[in-house]
Order: sequence, then structure tokens, then C-alpha cells
Amino acid sequence: DYGTIIAGRQEIDLEWIGDFHEAVIGVVTAIPDTTVVLGHTQRFMEVNADTSLGKMADIGEDGANVIDVKYEGIENVVINPYFMDANDLFSAYGLKATASVSNIDLTAHYAATSEDDSATEDGSIAHLEVGTTISNISLAAGYITTDKDGGIGSISTLGDNIDPSEELGDYIYGTNSDTFYVNVGAEVSIVALGAQYAQSEYDDGASKNEEASEILLTADIAITDELSFGAFYSSVDAEDSDDDQDKLAAMLTYSF
Repeated sequence: DYGTIIAGRQEIDLEWIGDFHEAVIGVVTAIPDTTVVLGHTQRFMEVNADTSLGKMADIGEDGANVIDVKYEGIENVVINPYFMDANDLFSAYGLKATASVSNIDLTAHYAATSEDDSATEDGSIAHLEVGTTISNISLAAGYITTDKDGGIGSISTLGDNIDPSEELGDYIYGTNSDTFYVNVGAEVSIVALGAQYAQSEYDDGASKNEEASEILLTADIAITDELSFGAFYSSVDAEDSDDDQDKLAAMLTYSF
């Protein structure tokens, strides 16, 4: 078995390409310890707890191409370079590396864009995280920083996979933003519980003195192999009190 080709409407989970796409994806496994994904996506649709099912949206006029490589030839290490190009919109490249050393999990990730629109600044993002698991309790802390002029550019157009928060995304991915977060999780039987605190300092256009923070509580229950229930509570404290918010959401999911 040297590879697989999947065509049509499908869920994709790659760096910065997520949700549902009308795409052709080739997965090549002929190279030892390496998985190469080559793909073209023409349209996509975001699906989450906050949005109702909509229509597939075109990705520019020509869609987007992606190459994503994962190398796992080093024990407990995954090295993941990738490149994507959405013609007339932007191109982006990145490198993600994860490693597990003596029960310590490490993540380092960098990505940058080259924008086709001259009115849009190129963007970049860097992410570092360290975590561990003790018995059935997981602990993690991380840091995220973005470009001082362009934020993250257009890289999250087709999906997002760094933002650990529920409602701080605009701040975390904003211009000249620095974010710190800590989280803890625990699994008890069929229940998974989580708690996280995140704080962002960002540029509001005049100075880098604005702050926003979030307390996030989550609960997920695996009722059966097919049926699951998830809920979260998010409390955001923003610099502008008009942006403060408290949110409670729940979702029942059936997979088949």
C-alpha cells in the first residue's frame, strides 16, 4: 500500500486547513517513516458549535493547493513542514515539531504568509508549548506571538489549529500579540474535564497596552461509541468592558 486518493466532500485536518472541503487529497506512504499529503481544495465550509450548517464557499477563483509532510523516523519526534498556496490570495509555509522526552511533551511551531494583496501585510505566528501527564491529569503551558505589523496575515482563512481559547481568537491572532496560557485536564471514566486561563496583550492600533483574558471550562462525555456530549463555559474580560462576555454552549454529536 503506497498511498490513497480521496476525492469529493470531506473533512480535512491539516495545519491551517480544517473543517469540510470539496477537494482531491492524495496520501503517499511509500517513503519510510514519512507521510506526504498532496491536495487541492476548491471550496470549504466551517462547522462548529457556534454556526449553523451553511453553503460551501469558493476559495478564490482557483482554490488552494497544499503539501504537508510528516516525518516520524526519530523516536517520539514528529517533524511537520508544510506549504499552501491560494492563488491571488496568499501563500504560506510552516514547520511544526513535537517531541516527548521523559513524560514531557514539547511543541514548537512557526508559520508565515506571503500576501498577494499589496494592501495586506505579510503575517507570521510562533507557538511554544510544554506539557505533561501525571496519572489521568494533564498539564500544559504555552506562549503564542504574532507579527508586529501583519498579525497572522491570511493563514487562518481555511482553518485554525493554534488558538487554544474559545473566544480570544481575534486578540490572539491580532497584530503584535503575545499570549500566555495554562490548562489542566482530567479524565474520569467516560468524562473528560478541562480548565484553562489565557491572557493576550495586543496592539489596538495606537499602542500595545490592550489586554484580554479568558477563563474556559469544558466537559465532554462519551455516552456510547457513536454518541457524545460536550459543553463549555467561557468568561472573557476585555480592555473595553463592552467586549466582556460570558458564554455557555453545548453540543450533542452522533458519528456514523
